[in-house]
Amino acid sequence: MMILRQHTNWMALLLLVIIVIFTSFYPAMGLKGYESNTIIISLSMLFLISSFFSSNAQRIEGYPVSYINTLLVVFLIWSAFGYFYTVDQDTSLSSILLNISGIILLVGLVLN
Repeated sequence: MMILRQHTNWMALLLLVIIVIFTSFYPAMGLKGYESNTIIISLSMLFLISSFFSSNAQRIEGYPVSYINTLLVVFLIWSAFGYFYTVDQDTSLSSILLNISGIILLVGLVLN
């Protein structure tokens, strides 16, 4: 069980490093907007899954969600839904997806 926990912790750390590097340098990679957003969301989902397995392997009581985490999730949801009412739907969809990936990443960080 200890080996499983170490592997999931390393996997979560590696995914977090990849997310930070990719979101910092994706314009230099020559990807289009929707391609980079898809990769960012996919990496965030993988991080959430890895954090979920890591928290299950530790079998400890969950970290309590603070007010700051709750307010950040509410703000990201509010800003994601706020982009639905813009005139330019092409640019607003990428912003919606990035805000949703931020929510997924925050939940993964709380679990880890």
